[in-house]
Order: sequence, then C-alpha cells, then structure tokens
Amino acid sequence: MSRLGASALLVCAFFCSSLREAGALVDCGGNFANDCGVCPNGNGETWCNGECTWFKQPTGGMCLAKVPIPGFVKENSPVGANFYYWATAFTGSIPVMVIFSCVYYARVIVGPPEMPKVGIFDATPARRGLFDCLSKPDVCLYTTFCMPVVAGKNYHIAGICGFWPGCCFTTALLYGPWASWGFWPGIAGGLTILTCVRAFLAGMVQKKLGFQEHFCKNLIYSAFCMPCDVGRESLEADQEVGADVTCCCTVTYDSKVFNEFQNLVEGTADKAERSCTKNRMCGH
Repeated sequence: MSRLGASALLVCAFFCSSLREAGALVDCGGNFANDCGVCPNGNGETWCNGECTWFKQPTGGMCLAKVPIPGFVKENSPVGANFYYWATAFTGSIPVMVIFSCVYYARVIVGPPEMPKVGIFDATPARRGLFDCLSKPDVCLYTTFCMPVVAGKNYHIAGICGFWPGCCFTTALLYGPWASWGFWPGIAGGLTILTCVRAFLAGMVQKKLGFQEHFCKNLIYSAFCMPCDVGRESLEADQEVGADVTCCCTVTYDSKVFNEFQNLVEGTADKAERSCTKNRMCGH
C-alpha cells in the first residue's frame, strides 16, 4: 500500500475509534480501559481483545474498537475492522481522485494541443537516474499524491494503453481492499501482484522509449521505490515528446519538438486529402 493510502487509513482509524462515548470503559479481553488505544499497555497485539481489534501496519500496529461490518466479512472480526477503515478512506478519497483525473485528462492529455506519443520522432531520450525526479518538485508531488494519473499518462504516451485504463488499473492495484487486510497478507497478495504487473508494464514502456528492458531490476524498483520509478519514467516519456508537465495540470512543449510534431500531423493530413482526391472517394 502506498504511503498516502496508509496515511488515509490511519486517519480514518483514529476517527472511527474516537466515536465511542466519552468516559465509557471498553473491555480489552482481560482488563478494562478508557479506550482501546491504551489496552495493550506495551504488550502489543496479545492484550488487544474483547471489544477491540488489532489494526496491522508496516511499523507494528494499533489497538482500535471493533466495528460491525455488513456483507461478506465476519462481523467484529479483525479483517472486518480493517476492511471498514479501508472502505471509509477509499470512498472518501476516490471522488477527489476522479475529479482531479478528469481535469488532468482535459488539460494535459487532450489539450489542445493533444499530447503526442513516443515513436513519432526518430530519437531516444537520455536515460534518467532513479532519483532524478527529486530535482523536479512537480513530478515529486504528482507521483506522491496522484501516482495513478502519472502512470496513466506514461502508458498513454508510450502507446501501451489509454490514459483511463492505465489510471484505473493502477488505482485498483494501489488502493484495492487487500491493502486493508494486514501488512504481510497485503505483501503476499495484492502488493505482489502490483509489483509484478508494474514491472512488466515498466519494461514495455522502456522498449517503446528505446531502452533495454530489465525485468528483475524493474521488479526491485516497483517493490521498494515505485514512486521514484514512475517519476523517472515520466521524465523520460515527457522528454521524448518535448513536454513539461507542471502543477497544476499545466503542460508546455519544447517549440522545436512541437513544430516537428505539427508538421508531421499536417503532412499526414495532406497525404490523406490527396489520396481522397485521387480516388474520388471524398465524403463516401
């Protein structure tokens, strides 16, 4: 799960745990406390029982109140509580992501001008380092808070898939419900799938940009430094088409590259018009 997703879950967990009536004691499973947060008393998960459940995190965990979860998960189970916190964060953040994605698509991808794709120009961009995105604050902000949007743009430029399929697919993998079912189950399940798929797609983008593919290296980058890897990929793809995407949803093009692209588009249109006239097929 991404750092942003974990933060959202943590905020929702604190909020849901604080809804209990003030002053009421909770049953920790062997003792009572003012709230579930103080039940462990330094003893960890084993002292978090009764009306409380242990919410797993990469850095350890926290004791929170159980919540009734309707549906396919068992009521008041640890999985149910984690799913509830995930669902709260997911439904709260997705509308914001959808609105931003629509604005980004309209202003950056569609334009005008429409963002060109790689392969139009006979040129290979310079290979960037993994942490080169740190020198570009705009790229860092995009990959930290809106990684699915950046990934969708990269796949669109490379011709791997459209912007929306790439964006939705990355969102589902990054913020899927498996992210709420504990740290290690998430690593073994959803995040393992995510890193493998991401490594494969990164290799396809590299091929399109004229670079040699290294699946094992891509797998390591995807597992341990995905934001930097997506940011580097964005820098390379943008360089190929002469684009510079900045906050918020603003794109500028290198004049030389843009003029070359316009000439190619106009040349293709002229060729199609001449063919239409020659074959007397216009309008049919």
